[in-house]
Amino acid sequence: MRQAVTRLVVFVVLLVAMDRLVYAGAAFLRDHAGHPMNGIDLIYDKGGWNPPIVFFGDSRTQLNFDMREVENLTGLAAYDLGYNNASAEQSLFMLEEYLHHEHRPSVVVFEADPMLLDKRYGSFHKEAFRDHVAVVPDPSDLLRRSRPTLQQRASAFAVTWLMKSASLPNRLPDLWSRWLARGTATVSEVLFHPCGSPERYMLCRYYNGADNFVIGNGQHMTAEPLLSNIDTERTALFEHIVTLAEQNDFRLMLLETPLLYSDQAYSPEQKRRADAFYCGLAQAHRSVLYAQMTHIDGIDRDPALYWDWMHLNAIGATKMSQLIAPLISALTNGQRPEPCLLQ
Repeated sequence: MRQAVTRLVVFVVLLVAMDRLVYAGAAFLRDHAGHPMNGIDLIYDKGGWNPPIVFFGDSRTQLNFDMREVENLTGLAAYDLGYNNASAEQSLFMLEEYLHHEHRPSVVVFEADPMLLDKRYGSFHKEAFRDHVAVVPDPSDLLRRSRPTLQQRASAFAVTWLMKSASLPNRLPDLWSRWLARGTATVSEVLFHPCGSPERYMLCRYYNGADNFVIGNGQHMTAEPLLSNIDTERTALFEHIVTLAEQNDFRLMLLETPLLYSDQAYSPEQKRRADAFYCGLAQAHRSVLYAQMTHIDGIDRDPALYWDWMHLNAIGATKMSQLIAPLISALTNGQRPEPCLLQ
């Protein structure tokens, strides 16, 4: 019996050691093989990369801004950490990880529209983080207690340790993909690349996380107005983001970007309640600005600015960036024109 237990212990120790070795190899190749770091990789970078302006949200954040234009107009480095179909919980997790890894932004632009107050909207893509963390917290655990109990600490440690020891199957594909990616370019530059589906081939322009459709088709909204609840889980999440802004001394812009013919997207009552919530946060906290940029300069009425009815194309993304750049500049200088801009 004792011999069997000894063998089991030796097996577990070797498994854990091999897992950590493979994980370390994948991480080393990720950081030293010469392939460009971007997106989620950069959240965990401690090599001095620290842009003053960062954007968080889903595909509408990823597609609706031109980081070159933001940088040119503000004179500050900017990066777009929008992630396709990301839930508000994922965006919060990304922001918390970003702050935890010693990044100190001056302005955080966080997507804020009625859809994001509905807990059914978006997904938490945990697989996107496995290069960096063995355990991604459950969305319900994101609003952490400031003083966890000893039992909670012990439970979290046990789950983390067990998950790390079982992560070897995930690490081998990561190690192989990092090896294949070695030696590629590291310079951040504008990259044009094919995008879209085979049936709808498009050309996209990538720079600092933003990926803009070069042209568009300006489709009209064909669906019914979007359904949008206001769930307490999501309102608590946005309140937590405001707390992070105050604790980490950055200015927070809660930003709603336009849809093509925005007035058709939501019922008037849903829109009124969402605006009241976001505006209330800004009115209660001097570090927060709520900017509803859905009608300004007719941006929601020009199909030439859109790829589809929910996303701007490159022309629209450049215009949107020109509209928000003065607000970002004001926030970096500690100024806020007013708590709520409903334009």
